Amino acid sequence: MTGQLRAGKVPGNEPGRPKDGILACRPFGKGRHPRSLAALTFPWVDLERQVTAEGTVTKVAREESEAYFHSRPRASQLAAWASAQSSIISGREALEGAMKSVERKYMGIEAPLPPNWGGFRIVPELVEFWQGRRSRLHDRIRYRREGTGAWVIERLAP
Repeated sequence: MTGQLRAGKVPGNEPGRPKDGILACRPFGKGRHPRSLAALTFPWVDLERQVTAEGTVTKVAREESEAYFHSRPRASQLAAWASAQSSIISGREALEGAMKSVERKYMGIEAPLPPNWGGFRIVPELVEFWQGRRSRLHDRIRYRREGTGAWVIERLAP
């Protein structure tokens, strides 16, 4: 079985409605540069369902990162400046103090994209839809992109 999803593009991706894959934006710090391959799994445990996507990763242009950054709520933009994501902090007060400082700094003006912040795009080559069953005869449907961009739809054994 072969199918085509909007000229080989994966539909309905948020945030930022990217054209060719799944867009993710965050700080690029030490150890945070995207690798060339990635897998994402979206589980719905109570429904016994999950979707997994695997594909290549590329860093997006700074202009696209800026467009996404400025589409976010202002408080989210300022928080990107106030927080050195995943670093150890002394307490909540330090984070709130940093946020107040950033609010003062950018009062009345647009907050620019932080220099260490940007996006990367995962372009799926495989997308699997899994539905669990008590019998363990789970349903697994995989979409596999061929070199032509066409998607081949395959049913997999559990």
